[in-house]
Amino acid sequence: MAKYTDELTKLNDSDEFQSWMTYEEDQQMILNTEKKMPYNECQNDSKLEIAKSLLQ
Repeated sequence: MAKYTDELTKLNDSDEFQSWMTYEEDQQMILNTEKKMPYNECQNDSKLEIAKSLLQ
């Protein structure tokens, strides 16, 4: 995990990467990702409950 974090930090600090997207676009992508996370987690929880019911 530390290696991944280090690589991500290097990428974020790169001038080439920073010029690829505006600050506003970056913030919008973060917001979109946060909106999708709870939905995906609930969807996975729902599938887990269905699987448990089927096993019983």
